[in-house]
Amino acid sequence: MTSHLVAVDAGTSMVKAVLISGSGEVLGQTSAPVASDKKPGLSPSKMWRTTAGVISELLSTHPEAPIDGVVIAGQGDGLWMLDGDGKATDRAYLWNSTEGAEIIERWSSEGSIDAHFRDFGTVLWPGSQAALWVWLKKVQPNLIAKVATVFCAKDYLNYCLTGVIATDPTDASIPFLDPNTGAYSLEGAQRLGCGDILKRLPPIIASGEQLGSVTPDASRQTGLPEGTPVFQGALDVVAMLWGSGLGKRGDVLAALGTTAVSMTVTERLAPAAEPAGATILLAGNAQLRVMGSSAGTATLEWYMEMAGYDGEDRFKELWDDIAQAPHGAEIFLPFIRGERAPILAPSATGSFLGITPKTNRARVARAVTEGITHVLRWGIDSVLGTGPNKEVGTIVLAGGGSQERAWATQVANCLGREIFLDGRSDLGARGVARMVFDKMSAGSDFAQGEVARIEPDDSGVLVRERYRLFLSAIETLSPLWSSDIAHTERREREFNE
Repeated sequence: MTSHLVAVDAGTSMVKAVLISGSGEVLGQTSAPVASDKKPGLSPSKMWRTTAGVISELLSTHPEAPIDGVVIAGQGDGLWMLDGDGKATDRAYLWNSTEGAEIIERWSSEGSIDAHFRDFGTVLWPGSQAALWVWLKKVQPNLIAKVATVFCAKDYLNYCLTGVIATDPTDASIPFLDPNTGAYSLEGAQRLGCGDILKRLPPIIASGEQLGSVTPDASRQTGLPEGTPVFQGALDVVAMLWGSGLGKRGDVLAALGTTAVSMTVTERLAPAAEPAGATILLAGNAQLRVMGSSAGTATLEWYMEMAGYDGEDRFKELWDDIAQAPHGAEIFLPFIRGERAPILAPSATGSFLGITPKTNRARVARAVTEGITHVLRWGIDSVLGTGPNKEVGTIVLAGGGSQERAWATQVANCLGREIFLDGRSDLGARGVARMVFDKMSAGSDFAQGEVARIEPDDSGVLVRERYRLFLSAIETLSPLWSSDIAHTERREREFNE
């Protein structure tokens, strides 16, 4: 009976690994930052070395623990590729890539975005697999000719562990998985000029199924015993939902991570009249509606570096400033990387509004955190709007940014209702582990995580008024976000063959 798993969450900024039992007890946890450089995307080989190193470190602290399996949750979308010899290309392009912006704008003007949404329930964005594929065919056709496999981050890491090429339904949902057949759609791919990608897409193996075993080479790099079963994982946001224990209609999981994302489970529904967000297929007659903004903690990191918040105490310094900041008129539109949900605007730009002679660094810091909060509420309102009765159940806030109590209170203020804070930093890893244990009937019910109830405070009225102005500003400024304005440098990057 499987009793202990190594569960990995391979995110955009961090890779985490936990050793977890069937009762949900975390026996150990390690993490490391994702290696990045100045080039677009990241190096797949470095991502694998980081992941292998995190697993090796975890196992070194628990040398006597029996390891009965490995499972991975990972960042979704993007473009991870292997050549015909099974070697990864030099670069992988991520969900937050902007290289496909012009492609998205063209598809939008042609009506292809709306048509794709009607068939698949997902609005494509610059970092989606389809847009990046068409872009890469244009800028590096010689590379495309060598590509034999296209998949996602966790799929690549599974390949490094096992040598098996596969994906799961949650990652396959975007962009070509037909919700009616459960198979890739040739018509959907051809409509976007991606018919040639289908032969490069991997077989689909259900989450929780064993897809392979740890190879001798992977064993040497990770410390995992050769032959250890590797189970199919899932897209990280789905794994977080499983880890939180949510799933009833109207429940919302909102995460303040690299992206500010909001999600809720519904039964399989026809796409809404107004295209927005993404739809991920779940088991049975269920689907996950997701609004994943391009704004999040990475946006806050951008501001902090620009504003001079530095050192180990930089976050404390930021929130100390915000605590002293009067509630002025400053508003921030956090679209420094464009936007993908709830509005598709790849050429959107960030804006500070309401600046007066009284504006100072602390007030601007408050506006930046609130701008990300406003996007999160916008996403919550949008996912709830897809339900048949727009029910509001439990709203749980998670993610790295939520660990700051003041930010969680800001979210409650913006919503005007209580929320619950799940402070566990390993929800994604817990979620895929729980899914494997449930699949194998090998574990007892996971213990519910401790949650804190967060109530709005006296600032709520002012925060919600700024949210109203935030939405009004978007409506006013969005006509300026055309392909002829800004982000030119993003579309003029040079790439080495």
